Amino acid sequence: MQYIADVRTISSLGAAGAFVTAAALSLPAAAAPAGTPGNKSSYAPDISANGRYVVFASDASNLVAGDTNGKRDIFIRDLQSQTTRLVSKGRSGPSNGMSTTPKVSDDGRYVSFLSTASNLVARDSNGKADAFRVDTTTGTIIRVSVGAGGVQANGASEGPRISANGNSIVFGSAASNLVRGDTNKVNDIFLRDVSTGQTRRLSMTPQGNQNLAASDMSSISPNGSIASWRGPVGLHHAVFSWDRASNTVRNVAESNSGDYRAIRTSNAGPSWLLESYVYPSMYWEYKITAAPKPASFRWFAQDPEQSHLVDFDVPMWGAMGVFARSDSYDPDNHGVVVADTTGELAVLGPTPWNALGFSSDGNHVVGADESTGQIKRWSWRTGVVTIVSVN
Repeated sequence: MQYIADVRTISSLGAAGAFVTAAALSLPAAAAPAGTPGNKSSYAPDISANGRYVVFASDASNLVAGDTNGKRDIFIRDLQSQTTRLVSKGRSGPSNGMSTTPKVSDDGRYVSFLSTASNLVARDSNGKADAFRVDTTTGTIIRVSVGAGGVQANGASEGPRISANGNSIVFGSAASNLVRGDTNKVNDIFLRDVSTGQTRRLSMTPQGNQNLAASDMSSISPNGSIASWRGPVGLHHAVFSWDRASNTVRNVAESNSGDYRAIRTSNAGPSWLLESYVYPSMYWEYKITAAPKPASFRWFAQDPEQSHLVDFDVPMWGAMGVFARSDSYDPDNHGVVVADTTGELAVLGPTPWNALGFSSDGNHVVGADESTGQIKRWSWRTGVVTIVSVN
């Protein structure tokens, strides 16, 4: 695989197997003290603004006492106090369904997640995957994928993402009863503002019409003012963005030759990863474009086989990003890269991480290590790697 930043080759393997670049040198993975790692795999981490709190989903049963439900649960790790807590609790015992895709507010107080459990809140009888928010200070869980008056969704929801203050949550849903006039029978993107109890549909066309095909990959800026998602344009996809101040939707990027694999939103606007197949050169090309513009920066990866490069994240104001890279031919050529408009700033590797998250302050990266099944935090400025999914 060939990696290019700003149309320059940015990485090669040094003699010792560590990544070496002109702009940055890979840092050693110095394992920090931790408890006992989870006895099963963990997934989908997210990190608070200053890197203190990390939330993640896990199949492990040894992270907290009394975890006997045999389900994937949501946990929060306080890396300052070295404590791990279960947050996807049932009202009177363990949850009775699987919980996934957690996201955490900047201060670590609020966590959003998806769950099929029916005992997290009262009167959950729709039999669908719902989006929830837990207050980790009080332990209170509320369901956010609801319509006016708290009506239950009549379709499954997906992928909730939370704003920095925990008040605004975007999610996808196939439900038709969350807002009036939803008759398109496809997955839409919704926004729930907890303080007002209002649910609104965001995934309309720029002209204000319903979409005839599904929207997904919703994301919200830390300040809650911008939401982005992947939506339909004719027979292909585009990146759409909604602005709270003007209550308008616009098409910010579209491609006839590829598809969008991940979308993130900073306070500066949406960023995206585009996958396309280059013919007749016969390779897959991956491009990450990150806000803000015109200070946008891009990474390129060219691979004759489909890559695992399908995830990235940006901090609060963009202009910097973290992404995972892989090589179809060389498993040692895996790494996690922090970069900005000047090129690479730091590289952790070789290591196969996915599901990356970047702290809002830009100092810490979290990811799921595919080789161990554990969640780890990389403080890239110091080189310290901490195992997070521990008891």
